[in-house]
Amino acid sequence: ADVETAAKIVGFPAVLKPVSGVASVGVKKVESIAELRTAYLDRDREFRSLVISSGAIVKDDGSQGTTVGADNVIGARFLLEHYLDGDEVDIDVVMSEGEWQYAAVSDNGPTLEPYFNETWAVSPSLLPRQKQVELKEGNPHLPSQIQVCELAINAVKAPPFALGFEDGIFHVECKYTTNCGPQLIE
Repeated sequence: ADVETAAKIVGFPAVLKPVSGVASVGVKKVESIAELRTAYLDRDREFRSLVISSGAIVKDDGSQGTTVGADNVIGARFLLEHYLDGDEVDIDVVMSEGEWQYAAVSDNGPTLEPYFNETWAVSPSLLPRQKQVELKEGNPHLPSQIQVCELAINAVKAPPFALGFEDGIFHVECKYTTNCGPQLIE
């Protein structure tokens, strides 16, 4: 029921993705309302046909024995996001006592659209030093730019998330976009 409203708010191109999931399963770039409707119905049907068998998400062909419907575990709910162009990177952040101690940028190869399948990764990053600094610390020339590490730390420490993480290793995915610089993906 929310497809039309989401399309009006987000616009196109956009990315339809499941609220829960891994490895870009169910993710698709859409260019129009017609593509969005079709992609949503296809993904909803696909997710409802999956089961969890021995810890793996598989297509239910009846041969798995005792299974749990995957939509009961990962859900068949989706969200629509603005499409972000640019280089995709990962920032791994080490936190201790609520403060980040280390952050390293690694590059992801171009994803295969429209499904965003990953192609390769490289560490350390091959991006120019200035882009790496902006990804870790934000761009001082963009006053509205939220520092990526600060955003990651606040997301795990502060309301509305209130997860309470103060120590650990966090994997933050970003894109270095053409017009807006570093942007958080997840």
